[in-house]
Amino acid sequence: MNPGAAPTAERTQTNPALAPSPTQRLLSLDVVRGITIAFMIMVNNNGGSGSWHFMNHAQWIGLTPTDLVFPTFVFVVGMSTVFATEARLAR
Repeated sequence: MNPGAAPTAERTQTNPALAPSPTQRLLSLDVVRGITIAFMIMVNNNGGSGSWHFMNHAQWIGLTPTDLVFPTFVFVVGMSTVFATEARLAR
């Protein structure tokens, strides 16, 4: 493209009929992803040992909501990967 050339009317026009359709998003997966990321931020910045008891990991035996953050994140990543791969294979 010549930088000194005047713009021409033959520029590429976007035809809405030929534009790719917007991707379909799974709202429930987006909501779970958002809640998981928000909880992940809360767990990482929880205020230390003086914070609410459920914001700390269980010492050895037991389970707190904090212990479920990473498995939930891995589940969301796995589901997203499946849907992304399906969409690409369909194209």
